Amino acid sequence: MSLSESVAQAEQDYILHPGILDSVLQAGTLLVSADGGLPSSTSLPFALGSIVVHRALPQTVYAWARYSKDASSSDRIRKLDFDICDG
Repeated sequence: MSLSESVAQAEQDYILHPGILDSVLQAGTLLVSADGGLPSSTSLPFALGSIVVHRALPQTVYAWARYSKDASSSDRIRKLDFDICDG
């Protein structure tokens, strides 16, 4: 994932740019849709359990989305874990 040039100019104003966080959460909704989500249903992230930021991220990052250890694709409320890494 990467920020567009127009948005990247403000990158230094953030440790975790909101555009990156939004992209990662959107990727999570794709995971849920691809793994048993109904096309007619809407998936919306609504809570974050915790965030740990080790350092500011570059303009381009990689994200790994997966179900939390205590969750599965059949749960009504699906819990996901995300790792956001630099290249």
